[in-house]
Amino acid sequence: MTELNTRLLTEPDDHDVEAVEMISTGEGGNYVIDELRDASQYIEASIFLKEGLHYSPFEFHPSTKSQQKLYQYVNSFRHKLVEAIFAISLLSLIFFEKPALYALSKEITGSIELTCGIFFLYNLHLKAKIVGGWVSFLFPSKRRFQSNPGKRSSSQTAKNVVRLFIVLGVLTGALVSLIHTDRITPFALIRPLVVLDTVLFTGPRRVLRQIINSFWFVKWMMMLLLLFVLISAVLSYELFSHVNKRDQPPLERNFDTVENSFVNLFVLITTANYPDVMMDAFANSQGSPIFFIVYLIIGVYFLTNIFLAFVFDFYQTREKVKFKNVFLHRRRAVRLAYDYALSSREGGLTMRAFKEIFQQYESDVTAERIVLCFKALDLESDGRLTRDEFYRFYDVVNLNWQLDAFATLGADYQYLSGKYWPDWRKSLRSFVKGKWMEYTINIVILCNVAFIVTEASVNKNGSHNNVARFQVVFYALFLLEAALKIVGLGKDYFKDGWHRFDFLIITASTALLIVEETVGDTPVGVFATIVRAFRLARIFRAHPTFKKVTEVMAYIFPKMLRFFIALLCVYYFFAVIGMMLFGGKIPECSSLDAEPSVICQNLFKALGSYYDQEKGIGLHFQLMSFDNVLYSYNTLFHLMIINNWQVTMTGHQIALNSNFSRIYFFVYYLITVIVVSNIVVAFVLDAFQVLYDSRVSEDKDSENYKRQSEEVHLPRNVAAQFLPDDHAALQHNDIIFTALRKGTAIYEILFRDDIKDWIEEDNFASSVSTMESSS
Repeated sequence: MTELNTRLLTEPDDHDVEAVEMISTGEGGNYVIDELRDASQYIEASIFLKEGLHYSPFEFHPSTKSQQKLYQYVNSFRHKLVEAIFAISLLSLIFFEKPALYALSKEITGSIELTCGIFFLYNLHLKAKIVGGWVSFLFPSKRRFQSNPGKRSSSQTAKNVVRLFIVLGVLTGALVSLIHTDRITPFALIRPLVVLDTVLFTGPRRVLRQIINSFWFVKWMMMLLLLFVLISAVLSYELFSHVNKRDQPPLERNFDTVENSFVNLFVLITTANYPDVMMDAFANSQGSPIFFIVYLIIGVYFLTNIFLAFVFDFYQTREKVKFKNVFLHRRRAVRLAYDYALSSREGGLTMRAFKEIFQQYESDVTAERIVLCFKALDLESDGRLTRDEFYRFYDVVNLNWQLDAFATLGADYQYLSGKYWPDWRKSLRSFVKGKWMEYTINIVILCNVAFIVTEASVNKNGSHNNVARFQVVFYALFLLEAALKIVGLGKDYFKDGWHRFDFLIITASTALLIVEETVGDTPVGVFATIVRAFRLARIFRAHPTFKKVTEVMAYIFPKMLRFFIALLCVYYFFAVIGMMLFGGKIPECSSLDAEPSVICQNLFKALGSYYDQEKGIGLHFQLMSFDNVLYSYNTLFHLMIINNWQVTMTGHQIALNSNFSRIYFFVYYLITVIVVSNIVVAFVLDAFQVLYDSRVSEDKDSENYKRQSEEVHLPRNVAAQFLPDDHAALQHNDIIFTALRKGTAIYEILFRDDIKDWIEEDNFASSVSTMESSS
């Protein structure tokens, strides 16, 4: 039996085309015989699966062996990594082009940009060769496996033409930099598009596409908002224009013109200038606050929240449509892969066929994953995969399988060294997992929080006192807790995320205590004291609500990475425009200068000490500039937070002596705050709403756990192929492996009722297509 399973998991002999595979379906069970097929069929099947994974149109499916090999090379991780390195290098040029802190010569930056442009042009050439040349690449309407004969082909044609023009734009920008200027050029605006077109940045690309679609979706709401501000500006001008005096600074003349009224009321929507904008009118008439209160209620608490509702509804609708399209596209990819890998006389995919497909799909896949994934798909346990079983391919292949020691060995044998635990250790295990241990540690954590707060209040100037010394008691208790749990739980201690977090906090705090006691009041010791306050984070595990919310946040944060990258790309776009418009325009002004420049005089007159760089006098707003990319990103973040953003806007307006400069800041606000921020809020609300009540429970009997988990039972002789010989699990005939699906859990939970309808719809469409092709 061992020899047969070894044969199962080894590579077939290339010369032995008649070799057969005997697959065990249970100890002493049945076997299935399967002749090896042409390897190209398996390669083509794996390519279909990759196209389904990346939502690639089937118009670009390679048809010859040379095209298939080229496709595998272009879609290999090595090539994707090289592509990402070139893309990030291209994007990073902004840090070394004038204006920059560390500017390089135009020969260096231009050469790097030219090299990146040539690489991406060559990359497009490779993709064109995969489908038969540039004509087929740019006009794929006649390609086979067309998923949508009309809309999809025209859309793909437009995308490929845009890709070509983007690369040509990069090459043009490189030539302009080499020949003409060493400063940043408008061609830098297209660099983020190159990065987003790479496979590794698919998530941020979809987010940016959603931002653009959302912007067009809410454009009429934006028009309504601007119209509301305009009408209110005319009304405020009629009501309060007589209040302003010509000898007042420009920033205090809020309503002397309709233009100033519009600008100040637009800022008032963000609440950044309230109540300053109201005070002159209030001093003149005690009834004037009524106007501002009504304006803020309608604008802030009604219109802006309607914006959020619009974006949230649009986000949910688009996510549902996108998930449905991806879901159906992957089902079609699975059908095509299944049909190509299966001969007409076969009753289903055998382990041998699945192994060949999986190895082409993922080159470094292990024998253990092949067996476990096949067993997870083979619901009928007959050694063959039907099409309905193979539809779950994408749900299974990325699972992280682990031996379920509790189910396999029982509660007393989770330490997998092959030796039984002594009774005292079993008793200790029960104690550290009990409620009394949990309650005691939670009380200690709460007391520790109280002492940390007390220490911070009374421990002034870094002096040590009895309160600080008493913290050693908590160190000892936490170290004792960790030691007891490590001994009592064994390796299982480090399998729990909260235990790993506690261990990190405890070891870091202990190390910092030693540093603090040895170094003392030096800056290192002060830093150790500050870092020690992170022990407060342990309070998040003291209550079930804290713990649940923290787990949901930890689950959401990695998924928000694509939103963060997309936001950085938006920043990049506005930073380039900002540096071209405002770079070097804000001077360093000092109120102590005998003869300040005209711009400084205007800044002092309009904004007072905001742009004064003297310490103790000014507020240093001259640093909120676009003099380089780092300053630009800081300024854009400040503008997105909308705290005193009107000061930055007015300062740049004065520096340029143009009221049109305000348009830049208005557009940035509408895109980042109204659209981008609301999309992020919509994602967080959507995800939190689903996950807070549907988080994977630790109770393995719960319906939620069963919905997101996979379980595979292997006979001992099969598991022996990849478990150590002295493994305690091999003492049992039935060895259980489990895995949790986490990647798509949010949408599977959110759309679980719709998925059933989509499957019926897809099955009907597939049957109709089969009937039409057969007739």
